[in-house]
Amino acid sequence: MTTYTDLLGEKLQDTSFVKLYGEGLAKDRLGIAFYKARQSSGTTKEALSKVFGVAVEYISRMESGEVNPSISKVGAMFAYMGYSLDFVLEPLIKSSSKE
Repeated sequence: MTTYTDLLGEKLQDTSFVKLYGEGLAKDRLGIAFYKARQSSGTTKEALSKVFGVAVEYISRMESGEVNPSISKVGAMFAYMGYSLDFVLEPLIKSSSKE
């Protein structure tokens, strides 16, 4: 039986897949973190829109992973909401450790 990990390992050999998968994963995770920061800080989309000169719709699209904002703009927006932007590197495929 083929596992998800096995299938992912095979797909990661294809550079076209890797590009799309990596882009999508990063945008999705950023969107979730951005939404959580905005909610917990009580910051409205309208406030972010006004301060950073972007449309409210752009903020919505950021949260749903539909846009590719610059890292500097993202960092500034997180700072405005009282958060720093940190990165955690995780392997796409976790090796099984046998003790």
